[in-house]
Amino acid sequence: MDLRKPRKWLAKHGASTVLVLAVLMIFTLTFGDKILPVWKENELKPIYGAETQEKVGAVVCNIYWGTEYVPDILKALKERDIKATFFIGGMWANDNPEVLKQIVSDGHEIGSHGYSHKMHSKLSLDENVKEMEKAANAIEPITGTTISLFMPPSGDFGQATLQAAKQLNYKTIMWSCDTIDWRDQQDDVLLGRVQKKMAPGGIILTHPTAATARIYGQMLDYLTGQGYRLCPVGELIAAED
Repeated sequence: MDLRKPRKWLAKHGASTVLVLAVLMIFTLTFGDKILPVWKENELKPIYGAETQEKVGAVVCNIYWGTEYVPDILKALKERDIKATFFIGGMWANDNPEVLKQIVSDGHEIGSHGYSHKMHSKLSLDENVKEMEKAANAIEPITGTTISLFMPPSGDFGQATLQAAKQLNYKTIMWSCDTIDWRDQQDDVLLGRVQKKMAPGGIILTHPTAATARIYGQMLDYLTGQGYRLCPVGELIAAED
């Protein structure tokens, strides 16, 4: 091994380059199956969770489909007196007003998941605003609540998305623990992801699927058994506002 190579590389590229690479290595963090980008100065950022050492977290459920599994999810939450955050697609709200009213009646928090599940990173600022406003116009008359949280479909967003959300006084929410239940339907796989990835201040992402409905109670029992207090996203992040 030529011990002179690192010195030659440093001489060629300069100490400043080494410093930049070191910073990139430190700030590239993995949350669930996503890589958090290194944000540029003054760029808007979404919220992936709360900065806390307290064992507190939030469970969210994104709904565009899977209506038949929502009652079982609501039952699991109600039996344990746990409140979650449901991010609702505008199109789904139009088609399922009674189910949405039941979610609200059970005391859960409602956020926006856009209107028609578009890839928001591909939309202009104006298009982002229109999509979010269309969703709110579908959801708010049914729920009687004012939306303050937005979770982009597929976790897809750009700076225009974040700017549009800010313009509408929404906080853009992401997640730190992804069950990936839209793809995988093995109970042990979904539970294993929660057990492995949940951490203080975390946000767990779920969807209404057959497997999710089966394991919801087990997931909640595991988390509370580990000492976690589960609350809606709005409450989780309120202390950082």
